[in-house]
Amino acid sequence: MKAFFLILLMVNSFKSLSCGVYNISSQAISDIVKQSLKTVEVYRVEDVEKPRPTPLLSERTKLANLIYAGWVNWESKHYACFISDLYHERFDPIGGYDGLIEIYSMPQIKLVLASVLIQANNKGLIELDRGSIRNYIIEVRSKNHFNTKRFVLIALGTLGDIRDVEYLNSVASEDDGKGYAEIAKVALSIHKSVSDYIERTRN
Repeated sequence: MKAFFLILLMVNSFKSLSCGVYNISSQAISDIVKQSLKTVEVYRVEDVEKPRPTPLLSERTKLANLIYAGWVNWESKHYACFISDLYHERFDPIGGYDGLIEIYSMPQIKLVLASVLIQANNKGLIELDRGSIRNYIIEVRSKNHFNTKRFVLIALGTLGDIRDVEYLNSVASEDDGKGYAEIAKVALSIHKSVSDYIERTRN
């Protein structure tokens, strides 16, 4: 199934959608799709999340890192459009491959996608319903899913919404021994830069 998917991926190399066109056979996107397939395979075998290192956690972390790296290296509208398809669960180039949708809808991955989309919107590359995406982040935060807190902190910092300053400050002031305080401090710094930029561009 995996080999068949990759062959079709090469044949159907361009994807068109409302915000633009992207080449799904490009290196960054191809690497993400291949890692997504690896993650699906592990997820199908493991089928449960456990609060300890597992093959699923390892493969999912690799996928998250690839998504971040793609944005750092590209920072383009094309890449943002691809990420938008992943976030909105529209990316399925061969049809019927539900495993990919399952992976991209996991909060540990969807939060990463959200952060990239917010950054792309901050740069004016794509349109984004920031209220809707914030609601998703807050929903994940309230449910306290395993291995999501740092992604929540980063996403809220990137969003730059004044309503999240109190929460970020509260985490930054706590020494829980897990490193979240330091991540929250970084998120607060990012938050200030983003909110200042938004304020300047509005005036």
